[in-house]
Amino acid sequence: MKLLIVKLITIISLLGFRVTATDYDWLFVYYMPYDNNLTSLSNHIIDQFRDSKIEGKICVTLQVDLAGKGGMTRYVFNAKTDSIHVDDERSAVSKTFEEYLVWVANNYTAKHYAIVLLNHGGDLNEYGLDEFPVMEWLRIDSVAKSIRKFNQVAGISEIDLLFEQVCTRGTIENLYEFKDVAKYTLASQDLVPAPGYYYPRTFSAVEKLSIESGDRLADLIVKSERADMYYSFTLIDNSKWNKWLEHLNKYSKEISRSNYKIATDKLKLLSYAGQAYFDLNSLIEATTFHENIPQRGSTLMTYTTDVLIRKLYKNSETVRASNYSGISIYAPFTSSVSPLSIYSQKPYKRYLLSLTKIKKK
Repeated sequence: MKLLIVKLITIISLLGFRVTATDYDWLFVYYMPYDNNLTSLSNHIIDQFRDSKIEGKICVTLQVDLAGKGGMTRYVFNAKTDSIHVDDERSAVSKTFEEYLVWVANNYTAKHYAIVLLNHGGDLNEYGLDEFPVMEWLRIDSVAKSIRKFNQVAGISEIDLLFEQVCTRGTIENLYEFKDVAKYTLASQDLVPAPGYYYPRTFSAVEKLSIESGDRLADLIVKSERADMYYSFTLIDNSKWNKWLEHLNKYSKEISRSNYKIATDKLKLLSYAGQAYFDLNSLIEATTFHENIPQRGSTLMTYTTDVLIRKLYKNSETVRASNYSGISIYAPFTSSVSPLSIYSQKPYKRYLLSLTKIKKK
C-alpha cells in the first residue's frame, strides 16, 4: 500500500510539473545515467545548468541516475530550476529512457530540438552503463527507437541535433542508426572526457543568437568547449547516408573482382571496451592494387570526408586523433547478428564480405 501511494504521488507530481511557456526556440533534452564511476562528476554538470541563467527562449530538461539506491531525478531549467523524484532505478532500460522522452514531448514544445546523451560508451551496440540494481547497458538500436517515439509525440519528423557526448561512438554502425531520427549527429571517434564545460556559453549564445539548425548548434557546442574536454568531434549530415551506401556498394564490387590486398601496416587502429575499430579512410587507403587506391575507394573517401561528414572538429592543442578521418568501422570483417540497422543493408553486407576475401599483406 505504501508503494502504491508513493507511485500515485509521483504520477500526480509529473502531471503538474510543467513550465508555463508553450513554444521555445530550442529544447535541450539531456539524459545522464551516471549510476557508475561518473557519479562524482554529476554536480559539476547540474551546477553549470543552474548557473546558466536560462531565460525564455530555451528550455533544458535533464534526467539523472546516480550511484546506488535512490531512484532518479528529473530537472527542468528555465528561469528557475524545478526538480522531481522518479521512482525508478534502471536507467539502462529502453522503457525508462523512452518514458522520459515521451514525458518531455508531452509537456514542452519548441521550434528546434536537441537530445544529448551523457555517460560511457560500451561495446558496438551499447551506451549508458547502469551498475545498480544490475549491471546493464542501453542498446544503441533501442535509443534510436525511443528518439523515433519522441519525434512522433512531438509531431516532428527529426530532431535537429543528436549529440552523443560519449566515448568512441563515431562509428559507421552507430551513426547510421540515427539517420532517420535526427538531421545531424555529433559524436566522437575518440574518447570524450567528462564532465564538459560548454553548457553555460552554449545556452547563453543560443539565447542571444538566431540559431536555426542543428549544424550551427553543433558548431557552437564545440567552440564553447574547453580544449581539455575533447580530442575530436564529427558532425554527420544524416541526409547523405543513402548516397554513401551507393558509393560503398560500387567500391565493394570493385574490390571483390580483383586481387586486392590489405597493407596492415597502414591501418590506423582504435580500441575501446575491448573492441577494435579501424579508421575508415585508413582501411580504404590500406586496400591496395599495385600500390594504388581503387578508383571507387577514392570516390568513397571523398564523399565521406566532404559530404557525409558535415564538419570534422579537431582539437588543435593535441596531436591525438590528428591523423584520423573522423569515422571508424568495427574491425571484425563479418556480418554481425547485431540488430543495428546497417547490418540489414545489402551494400554494407557486401562490403564486409568483400573484405573477408582480401588477402592480408
